[in-house]
Amino acid sequence: MLVALSIPVLNLNLGSSDSGELPKDTTARQAYDLIAKGFGAGANGPLLIGVDLGSKAKPDQKQLNQINDKQAQQQQQIAAQEQQLIAEGVPQAQAEQQVQQQTASSTQQLAQQKKLAESPATDTRLTSLEDAIKKDPGIKSVSQATVDPKGTVAVFTAVAKTAPSSPDTVDTVNRLRDSVVPDATKGTDLTVFAGGQTAGYIDLAARISDKLPQMILIVVGLSFVVLLMAFRSVLLPLKAAAANLLSVGAAYGVVTFVFQEGHGAELIGLDGSVPIASYVPLLMFAILFGLSMDY
Repeated sequence: MLVALSIPVLNLNLGSSDSGELPKDTTARQAYDLIAKGFGAGANGPLLIGVDLGSKAKPDQKQLNQINDKQAQQQQQIAAQEQQLIAEGVPQAQAEQQVQQQTASSTQQLAQQKKLAESPATDTRLTSLEDAIKKDPGIKSVSQATVDPKGTVAVFTAVAKTAPSSPDTVDTVNRLRDSVVPDATKGTDLTVFAGGQTAGYIDLAARISDKLPQMILIVVGLSFVVLLMAFRSVLLPLKAAAANLLSVGAAYGVVTFVFQEGHGAELIGLDGSVPIASYVPLLMFAILFGLSMDY
């Protein structure tokens, strides 16, 4: 029976839950659903991309030159239009006012473009990185970077297409770290980190998953030594360790079967499967093994 109950643990994947797993009548869930509807599920847990620029960020001079050229052309056109109106007999003051009214919108637009272009956030190293991340199939949108006053650190957000607790989001974060960012920053002095709450939970789950088997072996091994010294028998500690591991495995299997795979989840008020929080197996093992060893 214990062996059968333990079988689902082979599919155990640790993750993190989010407000999308809460009952639908809670305000947190309603806010989650509304944000997901308007901006995509990933907007509930955007990734924070931190950038050490190495050298001070500089505005994109090529972009600035293009805007300056457009402004110069616009001024020439304005002067030509004014001269034409004056030649037609329109008073100079009236001609200038008329042309200014006609070109006010485009003049203001160019001024705004120039102001944005003068920002260090237009540094070509940053914009190239943003474009590379934006092209990733798992990313929905990328914000413009914000650069600190010293011009050496930048931060921007990347919104995944999938929910923070989705395994696809884990794949997206790993892909950004392993290939997208290294390829985009090759040959530059940028150092880039993918962080934020969502990435932090992913890292925590990965770390616990890596260390959990090691912790189990250490605890079982120490318990075996203690029992060996206490009872002067090899068979008894082996039986105790095997029985304890089977009971813990069965508990893990039931949790995986119900919560991760969603079998019978509606019976306990859940809408479906939910991720198993990374700390749950750790606490379960400590409590179950501790109780079983309480002689």
